[in-house]
Amino acid sequence: MRAWASQLEAPEELVGALLDGLHAVISVKDTDGRYLIVNKGWTDLHRVHADSVLGRTDAEVFGAGRPTRLALGDETLEESVQTVEVDGEERIFATRTYPLHDAAGELIAICSRSIDVTRQQREEGLRHGSNEVLELVATGAPLEEVLEAVATLIEAQSPGLLASVLRLDDEGLRVKHCAGPSLPREYMDAIDGELIGPQAGSCGTAAYRREQVIVEDIMEDPLWDPYRSIAARFGLRACWSTPIFASDGSVLGTFAMYYLEPRLPEPEELRLAEIATHIAGIAIERHKSEETLRRSEQELRQAHKMEAVGRLAGGIAHDFNNLLTAIGGYTELLIDKLPPEQRDDAEQIRHATDRAAALTKQLLAFTRRQVVQRESLDLNDVVRDMDRLLRRLIGVDIELVSVLAPEPARVEGDRSQLEQVIVNLVLNARDAMPAGGKLVIATAREEEWVQLRVEDSGVGIEDGVRPHIFEPFFTTKDPGRGTGLGLATVLGIVEQSEGRVELESAPGEGSTFTILLPASEGAGEAPAQALHPAEAHSLLGTETVLVVEDEEVIRTLVARTLREQGYRVLEARYGSEALELWEEHRDDIGLLVTDIVMPGMSGVELARRVAEERPELRILLMSGFAEPAAGEQVSAPSGAGFLEKPFTPSELVRRVREALA
Repeated sequence: MRAWASQLEAPEELVGALLDGLHAVISVKDTDGRYLIVNKGWTDLHRVHADSVLGRTDAEVFGAGRPTRLALGDETLEESVQTVEVDGEERIFATRTYPLHDAAGELIAICSRSIDVTRQQREEGLRHGSNEVLELVATGAPLEEVLEAVATLIEAQSPGLLASVLRLDDEGLRVKHCAGPSLPREYMDAIDGELIGPQAGSCGTAAYRREQVIVEDIMEDPLWDPYRSIAARFGLRACWSTPIFASDGSVLGTFAMYYLEPRLPEPEELRLAEIATHIAGIAIERHKSEETLRRSEQELRQAHKMEAVGRLAGGIAHDFNNLLTAIGGYTELLIDKLPPEQRDDAEQIRHATDRAAALTKQLLAFTRRQVVQRESLDLNDVVRDMDRLLRRLIGVDIELVSVLAPEPARVEGDRSQLEQVIVNLVLNARDAMPAGGKLVIATAREEEWVQLRVEDSGVGIEDGVRPHIFEPFFTTKDPGRGTGLGLATVLGIVEQSEGRVELESAPGEGSTFTILLPASEGAGEAPAQALHPAEAHSLLGTETVLVVEDEEVIRTLVARTLREQGYRVLEARYGSEALELWEEHRDDIGLLVTDIVMPGMSGVELARRVAEERPELRILLMSGFAEPAAGEQVSAPSGAGFLEKPFTPSELVRRVREALA
């Protein structure tokens, strides 16, 4: 190392100490590929002593048959991601290789610097994979495909894991195998249809007890007496099973983690099981609800059916938005800590989270349970974003054509309400074309107005019917097929937005609905960005904040974010725990931040109770969909703020500072 150190004009001991103190794997080679410098990280990784490496090439150190794991590079900057096996475990290193020149510009050495990014890469993979699975759920993919994706995602996070998802039958008595990408088919068939009970392996017992069952060794545990032989045939030795719960607390099934050796779970593996059961619960509950709707479709009137769909959408949105808050929030925190050259992957996660949030808003547009927010919108974007949803609604027999204005068609309005207008008009057009046809959706800018036109080639509207089509509950459809509220809702939303509706139609010649809305010159709100350092300083605080959230991952995110801004944070899972903290710290607490939808006491009820004791207390309510907010916020304490899920850490600290100010 001495000759190299002299070129750096620093003592050899100083250079060595500096390099050894870095959390990186560093090596320097001369132009012949001989090692000049290796730091402690490098020697620890390769389990060699520096004296046996310096002055030698890779072939001399590792043998000619062993490939060089960290690239040598050339005279250009080289970046790569390498997988290295360390103590039987695959670890991922991000490597940068670059040339070093002397004062005359001659190449004298090549330096490689590698950082262990295994955990970071796996976390990014988990977040990205979770978004993809959520998108499968939102777009109506088959349940088996969704659950297979859940199992595959979790298997990728834990080497040696064989994951399985079981559903309970309609009576809740037997298990049905839904997914097991790495388990033998013969094993899955053997347990399919088995009764749950107090001694029914890990899965049947977990479903029966309604609690997690961890079996360290299948060959020793009495719970596996009925199934030990089939497990032994395929070498299964450990099985941990976690119940999958519905929003009403009923058991939907189980998620199992198998291993080929006896072992107990690590905390990270238990976290993976929690993520898997949460996503699987959303998918299974949606599937069950859809099955129920299909079975009762002929018996229920359209109004009852839409109400059920609304409840389903609200429940899914609640879980979706909790997950998206966590994924998006931790992604923002991750981006802030990554070096610039590694931020692209994290940005992709953030973009995928935004897409999943948009899908959730489309679900809620059917029932107007989305939180109402007026903003400047380009109607072209709204129509484009709804294209996939609309094609699903109309079916394959109807041709959908979009003709969008070449310039922005910007209006002031609530996106969910505009989406509902379009959906109602499209459904109306679909019903007017039972044998198929053509549907055109067009936008145009006309001076002070923005035009939305929905034109169909259907049966048209008779003269005697036209005066009544916007009346509430008026319908020409058979009993049970229409509520008569679709066009009435369209008219109400448009008039509330200071617009108007025009109709052109004749029997046998189709119909054209034209919506005219006041044009807006606004540029629209830019997406919330991570805090600039100067802005972050202005949002710092020292107040005491009581955070109440039953979802641990969100509660942890909120608490961590606020603590990093200087706040003192008290955490509670439920309203009852919050009241205990309130009794102890009531004079210190300056702000209550609470979710609205929680088991037991709701956030609004909690807010009312503490506000009765301290009317000056600042309150910030959180929720992912508007039904509880709309139903209860009337009785919420005066001045309480509202924070819509999903939100980012940046949005959170801004709203907290606003509430306290």
